[in-house]
Amino acid sequence: MNTLNNTAEELPISSYTKSTEWVHEVLESDQLSDAKQHYGRRRLSRGILVLFWGLRVYVAVMIFLVVLQIWNAFHVAK
Repeated sequence: MNTLNNTAEELPISSYTKSTEWVHEVLESDQLSDAKQHYGRRRLSRGILVLFWGLRVYVAVMIFLVVLQIWNAFHVAK
């Protein structure tokens, strides 16, 4: 059985802990995910949400314009 391509659910417990012990040896204690604080998502104000939606629309329009210019460049060249 190749243990490199198996997920944690497929490995027996002893094999899984042996294959992940090196992580605890390499990482410092504050680099482990258990030691980190998780803050969750921040609530954004209405103005910031409008700004983000405006940026999304801007990016979508710019992508459309770039694709349109590439399309025109290939079809005019013929």
